[in-house]
Amino acid sequence: MKDDKEKKEDGQVTREEQEARDRVFKSKRLFRVAEDSRRKYDWEWLVRNLYIRGYHFARYNRSTNTVSFSTRTGVRIPVNLVTAHMRGVRNQVTSFQPKWEVLPKVTSESAFENARYSGKVLDYIYEKSQVRRKIKEIVNDALWSSVGVWQFDVDGKGDVVITRVDPYDFYVDPNIKSPNLNDPELGAEFVDKVVQTSIDAIKKNKEYRKEVRDQVKADNITASAEYKKFLIQVTNSQLLQAECFFLYYL
Repeated sequence: MKDDKEKKEDGQVTREEQEARDRVFKSKRLFRVAEDSRRKYDWEWLVRNLYIRGYHFARYNRSTNTVSFSTRTGVRIPVNLVTAHMRGVRNQVTSFQPKWEVLPKVTSESAFENARYSGKVLDYIYEKSQVRRKIKEIVNDALWSSVGVWQFDVDGKGDVVITRVDPYDFYVDPNIKSPNLNDPELGAEFVDKVVQTSIDAIKKNKEYRKEVRDQVKADNITASAEYKKFLIQVTNSQLLQAECFFLYYL
């Protein structure tokens, strides 16, 4: 009996390949569900971001599915108090210097000594990983999206790496019924994080099979979320015209 990994006839796939295709198909289906469910929130996030960036007079035209950055002739100068208030909140949150205090589980001398060293390690991580700046980043995200996401990792040198994840790139199972994502019964079935990477990085990643790496091609997509694409274009001054034809609201 031939191994399941071997192809029996031309045009047929092995069981392992079929299972991989099924996983990819299911992952794409679940991602589309999460993407469609969050679309209305993406629109709200875009409106808030435009306001924060100073586009106070932007208006959406339902008849033409366009966004106008100016609706009247003449000079109008917006006073961006929203950004000032957000900066004040960020500064208030990080206005103190936290001090880690690790409590030992037992009352032995070695346990107290390990606790002191653990506190120093946490202080070092706070400075090394620039946690103060990263706190400002997720507080800023939470103010316009109600979502703040950190990703913790360890680099090749063994140092803790904390990375801020853009709320636009973070998708959660819309059927979740618990605030705890890891709840075994009511938690999320899946969580998707969208990552933009280069073709060279994928081709050099030995975790993927060589035949798969060779088939990868660039898609030139700047972001997965439609409204984030528009926001990137506005930020890069690529579509700063009287009207933008890209954005549409469902």
